[in-house]
Amino acid sequence: MSKKPKKKKQIRNKTGEMLRDYANANRQYTDENRRRQEEEGVKPEGLKNLNPTEKICVAVIVLGGIGLVIKYVIL
Repeated sequence: MSKKPKKKKQIRNKTGEMLRDYANANRQYTDENRRRQEEEGVKPEGLKNLNPTEKICVAVIVLGGIGLVIKYVIL
């Protein structure tokens, strides 16, 4: 009796697909919003015109800098 080889089950990364879809939709929305603002003549000023992802990155960098100062200078 010979065994039949089992078919390999194709694995899907549902979480990765969901995150990629969210990032792509967010990118398209941001690009459209910026294009519309440029057409209206709105000029971006400093941190006011950042998208949510950029704001989070800035916040993480600032908090990391504060943490480094506390760790190496104060303590």
